Amino acid sequence: MPTVFTLEGCFPGLGDATAQAQAYYEQGQNYFNAGNYDDAAAAFQQSYTLSPQADTLYDLGQAYWNAGEWSNAKDAYQRYLAASPNADDAATVQGYINQIDAKLAATRQTLTLVIGGIAVVALGIVGTVAIVHSKRDKDPHRKITRRYSYAY
Repeated sequence: MPTVFTLEGCFPGLGDATAQAQAYYEQGQNYFNAGNYDDAAAAFQQSYTLSPQADTLYDLGQAYWNAGEWSNAKDAYQRYLAASPNADDAATVQGYINQIDAKLAATRQTLTLVIGGIAVVALGIVGTVAIVHSKRDKDPHRKITRRYSYAY
């Protein structure tokens, strides 16, 4: 009769990450159902970090969508489609991404704030920030501009 070895107990903590991920996921569902979308997104993100499941990315996108965090929702949906390109709801999710793109395009504006002689110009949600400051010591009309680009 052959000897049978089991690995039970040899790797303590191996299942803990999956159990923690499930607990975070359930917590995220509870937050989502209660309308607390920011906390739902945080819980779904924790769940995904511990156990990367494509469906969790979809739920993360839904939480961000409902929280009005369009860039984060788009990112989660794109990651979901990359992980599950043949998902049954792929066309629907792509539709969400298209709606987000339209929302982002509609909300792009130029905003100029002047605080203490410093003008900060923000061009759109995703775009360029120009910081303009005046040299008041010699020539009050001379301006120095630095541009910083960012994207979400």
